[in-house]
Amino acid sequence: MDRQDVERFPSYYADDVSVVLFDGTPMIKDKEVMREQYGKLFADSPDLRVTIANRMAAGEFVVDEEHQTGVHFEGMPAEGTGLCVYRVVEGKIARMMVLL
Repeated sequence: MDRQDVERFPSYYADDVSVVLFDGTPMIKDKEVMREQYGKLFADSPDLRVTIANRMAAGEFVVDEEHQTGVHFEGMPAEGTGLCVYRVVEGKIARMMVLL
């Protein structure tokens, strides 16, 4: 898969996916908004790379430690480490909590 495939990327998420910061601030409210925001991120960040440094799974939750580089998106650092907590329901990511 092309790492920046804006059509395939959202296919792993539920239609009503919600993405929030760890403090509860909403970032994305559904798959269409996700497609728009990640489309802009992918277009503006051709050198974007994300590496999963560590992963832990427990039941329907997955926690990733991610290292990002090449990010060009307003309000985000160009590189850094973040934590993402995913809730997976019926094989799709239903909720993502992000700590950048």
